[in-house]
Amino acid sequence: MATTNTDLQRRDWLLGAAGAALLATAPSQSFAHGAEAHLEMWSNEGCECCGQWAKHLQNYRFDVTQRQVEDVAAMRKQLGMPEKYAGCHVARVGRYVIDGHVPALDILRLLREQPSAIGLAVPDMPNGSPGMERGDRKDPYQVLLVGFDASATVFKSYP
Repeated sequence: MATTNTDLQRRDWLLGAAGAALLATAPSQSFAHGAEAHLEMWSNEGCECCGQWAKHLQNYRFDVTQRQVEDVAAMRKQLGMPEKYAGCHVARVGRYVIDGHVPALDILRLLREQPSAIGLAVPDMPNGSPGMERGDRKDPYQVLLVGFDASATVFKSYP
């Protein structure tokens, strides 16, 4: 059976539509690690900013389990994160420890690059970091990559 011009146009249209559909889903595909990543988080009971940080991660398709504990510092020590990098809460995703209000995109980068490290930390509670949004107030802060020797290097800076 001979292929007609209409058949070729239909095939081209279907291929174009399939390509457009793939492009439309590209942003969600770039967060594939988030869809696969389960993050377990420990925070003090009733901490609103910790809940907001968890929602931020869920927006990037992380599966978040939030656990309320009386002593976050003890959990941090158990996970191996030095106290000098302490943030508001501590979490574990895969083999990494996440301390404080670390942006989801930085966690996704960590999971993609797989550096040899304890994990990431945002010490203290800087205004403007995920979960710490306070209107227009934004403090400059750094996401630190914490090494096994307790040293840290800047993973990402936020103005």
